[in-house]
This record gives sequence, structure tokens and C-alpha cells, in this order.
Amino acid sequence: MEGSLPSLVEAGLNERAGDRRYEVINTGTMSYSPLIAYVLIRYKILDYAPDLIVLVVDMTDDFDDWKYRQTALYDADGNPKAVPPRNAYLSEYVDTESGPVEATFWTRAQLFLYRHSYFYAYLLSRREPTTGSRRQPVADAYPRWAWCQEHWDERTQANVDAMFDVIGRIAALCRRQGVRLMLTAVPHYQQFPNTDEDGAYSMWSSRPHRELCALAAELEVPCLDAFQALKPAIQGTPQHRYYYRGDMHFNPEGYRIWAQTHLAFLNDSEHRLLD
Repeated sequence: MEGSLPSLVEAGLNERAGDRRYEVINTGTMSYSPLIAYVLIRYKILDYAPDLIVLVVDMTDDFDDWKYRQTALYDADGNPKAVPPRNAYLSEYVDTESGPVEATFWTRAQLFLYRHSYFYAYLLSRREPTTGSRRQPVADAYPRWAWCQEHWDERTQANVDAMFDVIGRIAALCRRQGVRLMLTAVPHYQQFPNTDEDGAYSMWSSRPHRELCALAAELEVPCLDAFQALKPAIQGTPQHRYYYRGDMHFNPEGYRIWAQTHLAFLNDSEHRLLD
């Protein structure tokens, strides 16, 4: 925990706080997205009387919000009020790292074993990725990394618009409660251009970061473009320098430089986040 982004930011803020004391609460939860974040802020986080909320959007959040909208409940004003869990064993698809796949008897059995057997989960982590019909994405399911493409189709645009509507509602909720809000997103290694014989290339686009900060400008909310802030350090480096090998998450060195970008942004008086 001491190496997590919130802990590093808290330590950095308090190093130069003087008589002040900053407390940063880590509410990051695996697979959460703006839809659940709204419910969490509305019913839980506001009870802590925060001065500032930092909403960190992930590169799978458009997919997760699409998934959660299937069960989400809304109040009379269209604001999310609950996101009941989906019954994965009755669903037509199972969510995997490569995207939703058909929920056959075997995939449901794998899901059950993965959730209830540490030994099976360990064996699964040691084997090579499989191919075949069981791993083919469900035809009508929304792709997991859709908005990481530079060019969006109509469905991607509609799902991003729906997610951005929720972010706008979070901004409105914070404004009504007198709570400052800061937006940012998690940059993934695949978004940073590397160099080959033909020049720069990258697997994913940085468009999500650009679009999020454009939304923030409309909402009049400060936005940290972490992709641009970290690009000088990460671009052209091997993945294992700042990320875990074959994984989408930062390693400790990556968290350290990510925290530094947050601290620089928070301490910039232009944003007026720590007044």
C-alpha cells in the first residue's frame, strides 16, 4: 500500500505542507468505472467531507460502463443510484482479458474454478494463452479496448458519450456539494510510441486522454493529461522499466513517476486544487 499512487501522493504533499496535514484516501477498486464511481461518491465518499476528489479513468472504463449499464438503476433525474451485480453464471457471455466470450458450459466451469480454487487460478496463470472458438469474442459484445483506437465507430462514440455523461454528472454532484474535482486517466504502455524501421508507432491511440481533457475543459474541471506528462520518460523504453512484464499495470518505478506528475499538477497554483 505504501507504494500505491494515493500513498505516494499523500507523502509528497505532506513533505511540503508546513502546518497543514493532507490525508489521501484510496478508493480505487478493480473493475470500477464512472458509473459505479458516481454511486460510490454519492452514497459513501461524500460522508468523509472531502475537499478534493480525483477521478482516475482507466482505458477499459468505456467497456465497463457499457457492461454495468445492463443492470444500472437511475433516479428520477437520470442519475445512477445503484449498479446491481450481473449474474455471470446466467449471462450469455463471460468477461475475459481479451474481451467477452461465449458463455459455454466450459467457460462457466472455468470461471467457477477460477473464483473458488487458488490452485486452479495458479495453474491458469502458468499456461500459455489458448486460441480457438472458445476464445472468439462474442459478436455483438462491445470490445474491451474500443476507445483506445484513433478512429471510433458509431457504437464506440455512443458508449464514450454515455460514459462522459456520467462524468459530467459526477462534476455536477461535486459542484453542488462544494467539492473540488480533478480528472485524469491511466496511461498504458501500448499508447506510448516506440521506434521501428519506419519510425514511431504504437498499438493504441492516446485519444482517450485528449478527449477526457476536452470534456474537462467543457466542465471547467482541471485535467491532468498523464499521457503527455509521462511521455518524455516512458516513450522508447522497454515495458519492464515502468510496467510489469506482459501486464497493463505500473511497477513501483512507474508508480513513482506517475505520482510525481500528480504532485506537480496538484501543487500548480493555476489549478487551485489545494487552496
